[in-house]
Amino acid sequence: MAQNSSSGTQDRPHAAKAAPLRPLASVPVPVFPLRPVFARLIKALAARHESLFERLGAYGSKAFLIDPVDMPVLLRLVPDAANPKLEPFARKDAPECDATISGPFFSLIRLVSGQEDGDALFFSRELVIKGDTEAVLALRNAIDDMDIDLFEEIEDLLGPLGKPLAFARKQAMAAQEQLTRAHHAFLSPALERTDKLERELNALKRSSGGTRARPRKPAASGDDNK
Repeated sequence: MAQNSSSGTQDRPHAAKAAPLRPLASVPVPVFPLRPVFARLIKALAARHESLFERLGAYGSKAFLIDPVDMPVLLRLVPDAANPKLEPFARKDAPECDATISGPFFSLIRLVSGQEDGDALFFSRELVIKGDTEAVLALRNAIDDMDIDLFEEIEDLLGPLGKPLAFARKQAMAAQEQLTRAHHAFLSPALERTDKLERELNALKRSSGGTRARPRKPAASGDDNK
C-alpha cells in the first residue's frame, strides 16, 4: 500500500502540468476551397511589400510550415519574391518543409502582428522551431524590420471579409488575455503550493528512511555464556 501511495504522489504534479486539450485541432476542415483564397492573399501581400520578400534572399526559396497547434489547419509558406506561395493543409496531411514554426494560434498572431518580441516568444518556448533555424530567424528579422502588423495587412487585403475577421480577432485576443490573467492569478499559485508540498513530503520520506533504527540483536541466552 505504501508503494502505491508514493507512486500516486509522484504522478500528481505531472497531471497538473499536462498539455491542454485542443479540441479544434482535431476538427476536420475542407482545405481545398481555401487554397485559391490564400494564393491570392499571398500574391497581393507580396505586391504590396516587395522588400519583405526580397530581403530574404536565398531563404525566400525555403518552405516554412506554420503550425498553430490548437487549430486544424497548417500553412505552408514559400516567401519567394518571384512566386510566393501560401497553402493550407489539413493536419493529417502535413507536408515536408525546410523549417517548422509551431505554437498556439494567438502566440503566432502576436509574432506576425508585432505585439510581442519574437525572441521572447521563442525563448519562453511558446513558439518552437524545428529544421532550418537560420531560415526562420531570417524570416522573423524580415518581418520585424518592416515594422508592420501582417495580420492587419491580411485583414485589409480581404476587403469586406476582413472586418468581421478583425472584430473576431480582437474579441478572441481579449478573451485569451482574460484567461491568461486568471491562470496567473489562481492556477499558478495553486500549482506552486502543490509542488512545494510535494517537495516537503519527499524530503520527510528521505529523512525518515535515513534515520530508521536498526533492529537490535537478540540477547545472548544463559547456555551460550557457559
